[in-house]
Amino acid sequence: MNWELIKARIKGKKILFLFSFFLLWLNVLFLNYKLLTGEKKEETASTTAETSPTITPLPFTSEENQEICPEACLQVIADTTGQTISSPSAAPLISATVKEVYIPLGTGSTKSQDWEAISGAEAVIDLANYPQIKSIIFEASMRIPTANGQVHAKLYNVTEQHDVWYSEISSEGPVSQREESKEISLASGRKLYRVMMKSTMGYEAILDSARIKIILK
Repeated sequence: MNWELIKARIKGKKILFLFSFFLLWLNVLFLNYKLLTGEKKEETASTTAETSPTITPLPFTSEENQEICPEACLQVIADTTGQTISSPSAAPLISATVKEVYIPLGTGSTKSQDWEAISGAEAVIDLANYPQIKSIIFEASMRIPTANGQVHAKLYNVTEQHDVWYSEISSEGPVSQREESKEISLASGRKLYRVMMKSTMGYEAILDSARIKIILK
């Protein structure tokens, strides 16, 4: 009997067995990996489905429903669902946005008890540059360091040489305070407007800032 041949055959079978076992082990690992990744994908899809809101279009058949969900609401639903929803009684959507434009006028001071023009506290304004004006207001922050008397300020139309009606405002005390006029009207066309001030008791009155506020529709 050839023992060397028998030993070689046994050794070959062992190697084959080990190689087969290794392949089996790789298959098990691969199957486990596929199962785990598949479960994660299912969990992610399930979580997304649970957290994603479901939007159901509302039936708009009356003016009451239109008040509950106006035109802006309809647009949001349409953008989200890709469906166009219309209301038979829908009114035009009016924007609630209010735009404010500020025109700075400058600073200055006076001790005059009569109206005095404040040099440099002025601006050229053309109302044609501001369409759809809702209102115009004159604002100024003023103070009297000694707290004696009052300080008054107003707008003057230099081009047409007259006051801007209802623009006069006043303040008192050593701390600067912002005051607002009533609604004013500015003349059409290109005009030069200047701030005028006076101190009722002749003490120094300071204009820390002044501006015209234009509110657009």
